[in-house]
Amino acid sequence: MRALRIIVLQKAMARYRIFHVKVSRNVSCGALASGGMKDDLSGDPEADEAERRDAVAAALANGGVFAVDKPAGPTSADVVAGVLEAVTKKLKVKLGHGGTLDPFATGVLVLGLGHGTRMLQKFLHGGKEYVATVQMGTETDTQDYTGHALRRCRFDHVRREVLEEALPGFRGTISQVPPMFSALKVNGQRLYKLAMEGQDVPRPAREVQVDELELLEFQPPHFTLRVRCGGGLYVRTLGHDLAQAVGTVGHVTSLRRIAVGEFREAGCLTLEEALDPQKIATRLRRCSVPKRPKKRLLSATSVNRDAEAREPPPLPPLNGPP
Repeated sequence: MRALRIIVLQKAMARYRIFHVKVSRNVSCGALASGGMKDDLSGDPEADEAERRDAVAAALANGGVFAVDKPAGPTSADVVAGVLEAVTKKLKVKLGHGGTLDPFATGVLVLGLGHGTRMLQKFLHGGKEYVATVQMGTETDTQDYTGHALRRCRFDHVRREVLEEALPGFRGTISQVPPMFSALKVNGQRLYKLAMEGQDVPRPAREVQVDELELLEFQPPHFTLRVRCGGGLYVRTLGHDLAQAVGTVGHVTSLRRIAVGEFREAGCLTLEEALDPQKIATRLRRCSVPKRPKKRLLSATSVNRDAEAREPPPLPPLNGPP
């Protein structure tokens, strides 16, 4: 299974060119307290190599978060599996991600290593930013180009002004019905599994937050949006719903996540780099983790005293004191 995952990643990297940009220093997540990898060398190649290995192992053991620029092709789980296999050659640690990207989507995927997995809640529910292109005229079952066409509709009446006028209705707190092809569960079953069986089950609408929505380009049948939103928003569904709001249908043809929290494209490792434990060690960041509340252990006596303190004193009998 591991070999299969590595093959999937290698094929994805062969099909898509991945560009590397130097990490941005403008992030609120601080660098590791250890100061990263040491640059001072002793001059002894064997000693220097041993020191590098120890530094990498120490950084990985400390854990933290870092970001990968996911290419189109592999799933977010594929990326986690490939990186985990590379890292576990150095150390046995946990690895998770801070928000799924669809296989066809690209961009910022935040990974948490070791104790960094506890930091991922911040990114799962925090702000994200996307650039998405929608093609009008065709609706698909997945709401993106990977699905099967369900219906076609004219779009020649849609002008840029019409789209611009529709945007305010999709800003702020909006109600959104999640797509069938999603990892959400209904009655304990993943929606996408039910969809693959041909089922279409009722899904309750959810409130999601859209902080910014901007029309970047309008070239019929395509238009491109920039979206800054909170967690839980489906950009595929936003494009689908916006097309319907202007009297046509549509599906997303490209989707790129350009920011998650403080991580932006410039702060990402390429997928190739993310398979190198030393590269990961130099990019790990530590973010604050909410402390778990301490459990208060109470004895039976203290519980009774607390209860007595909350209860009012008994009333005197009606006939006066005995």
